[in-house]
Amino acid sequence: MKTEKLVVAVVFLVVCMGVTSMETEAAVAQDAVLEVEWLAIANAEAVEHIRLGDEALGNSQYGMARRHYEEAAELIRADGDLPAMAMHREAAAFYFEGMNASAISALNRLADEAATYGDVVTQVWALADVAWVQGKAGKKIDMERTVERLQRLMKSPYIPDAVRAEVMSKRMGEVTTMVQPGTQ
Repeated sequence: MKTEKLVVAVVFLVVCMGVTSMETEAAVAQDAVLEVEWLAIANAEAVEHIRLGDEALGNSQYGMARRHYEEAAELIRADGDLPAMAMHREAAAFYFEGMNASAISALNRLADEAATYGDVVTQVWALADVAWVQGKAGKKIDMERTVERLQRLMKSPYIPDAVRAEVMSKRMGEVTTMVQPGTQ
């Protein structure tokens, strides 16, 4: 059961980061990005907190997982870096606990913080994930507002064409079909 939950957590993180098929070139590239992001965390204590958070998440200890991710985020921020991985995993812990509003809030914070770092790619993916969770939660009006915000950001010349295409094909197509008529 622990292994299954960890696998589900990893699948959620991979899907939310825009990867739907592990056999595609995009998936291989995304895996490389995740690996580089992991290696880019210079703070060994932060890496350990992320590892412990992943372990807690795999054991359905969501509060403990979030505390570890929050601590990792603070350590990474103290080093002057964007704690995207830790913040995204914190959102995943909220989501798996069924706390959609908190997951949405955490992803919005990630999008806002990414904007302050000038990381528009992370901002785009965070907003796409916000829309995805809003859709899963049946929050049609909120999802539509987020999609509008995301579409404006996608026009930025700083968004690589490959990212734009990937977000559109892997996230937005799914988001727009999620909400049942008559919700929200």
